Amino acid sequence: MPLINNSVYFVHIPRTGGRFLTKLFRENNYDCKFNYFYKIKSKNKEIEIPHLAYPDYTGLFKEKNIKYFTIVRDPVSRFQSLLKKHVTNLDKIFYSKNNFVNYINKEIISCNNNWFLPQVNFITKNTFLWKFENNLDKDFFNWLYTNFGFNFKIKNVDYDKHPTIDEGEVILNKKQIDWVKEYYYQDYKILEY
Repeated sequence: MPLINNSVYFVHIPRTGGRFLTKLFRENNYDCKFNYFYKIKSKNKEIEIPHLAYPDYTGLFKEKNIKYFTIVRDPVSRFQSLLKKHVTNLDKIFYSKNNFVNYINKEIISCNNNWFLPQVNFITKNTFLWKFENNLDKDFFNWLYTNFGFNFKIKNVDYDKHPTIDEGEVILNKKQIDWVKEYYYQDYKILEY
């Protein structure tokens, strides 16, 4: 989400700035497809098109030689952002390591979103990666231009931020952070965090 000018596909990993980027492309009049939050069948559940994981999104289009890019985020920071959206009782999730793992697995298997799916499940070895922590500003715009030829006249856009349960910061203790890092160990290894 979206397929831009039938040649580049932005892989929208939840909680990494995808709504901002999608609005940025639309405001700059790029031809964008698959950027609306309709659901389609994927692995026995319905998933919003923008949050499809690999290889599910490759079935959306017939174009060949598509380039892929995405924004990735430190897994702990991303997890804290996910908790702001989904969780009202941290103590219940983090009661034990088993509860924590079961909670995430249940979210991945039963929910009609891919919010808690590890980021590596969205990408291929050929996906261009930008790190959220490097900001979505001038350097990011230069990176998009250098790699894909995208040039933005409008750079400051208002976009629909996803509502959260709590606007405050989610603070995790060391034990909780360690559990998150252990669960998302592949993200740390492959994405080099």
